[in-house]
Amino acid sequence: LLAAAYRWGFQETLATSAAAILLFFFQVILVGSVSPTMQSILVGRFELNSFIMRGIYLLITGYLLGYLGEEEKQLRAEMTGIARIISKVQAEIGLRGALRAVLGEILQVFGSRHAVLPLEELATGKAYLWEARQDPISPEVTLTLTEIPSAQRSTYLFTPPGHAWHAFRETQERGVGVLDLYSVAEQGNKLPDAPWVPPRAFEALYDFRSVLAVSINFGNEWSGQLFLLGR
Repeated sequence: LLAAAYRWGFQETLATSAAAILLFFFQVILVGSVSPTMQSILVGRFELNSFIMRGIYLLITGYLLGYLGEEEKQLRAEMTGIARIISKVQAEIGLRGALRAVLGEILQVFGSRHAVLPLEELATGKAYLWEARQDPISPEVTLTLTEIPSAQRSTYLFTPPGHAWHAFRETQERGVGVLDLYSVAEQGNKLPDAPWVPPRAFEALYDFRSVLAVSINFGNEWSGQLFLLGR
């Protein structure tokens, strides 16, 4: 069980626990097929309660080890991803090059091919849109920058349902409709579950089944949101 938790994860550790319980069960069948004298010589007297408790102990141990192993794997993956993203930021490649590298890494980590980053300059009130698209064949990332007209500001700079949130549409069909929402506040606590309807203009522009977003603030200079779109 320790090896399964270290090598794999939660589900695999539970499967290993189930396999061990099956081995106990087969042992009971094999022991039951021999004479009572041989049973006492091989394993002693068989007790059903002891067999059940052993199985429960194994299952509980597998659950706890699998949970801890999964948390450790996720923590290592997050730390590795953060270190890899930070290493992409280099002053000599400039803002565009650094942003392309960072967004490309984020797209790879979350399995998305399209990132949308609208930002508002608080001092001037101007808004800009960065879009990163990853080629489906090659790892090349295309980054574009456009200024958002005043008439389209509400399309991108709308009030989010949380500091960080994920909205998912159950059906594959595209169209304006309610999405299942999971959102957290800035402190990290989960907000109450509630259906969410995205802005019609935003959903009309992009073909997505799910969207993962987080609010971004750079002091009193910039604010916006980073959207990762999935199909």
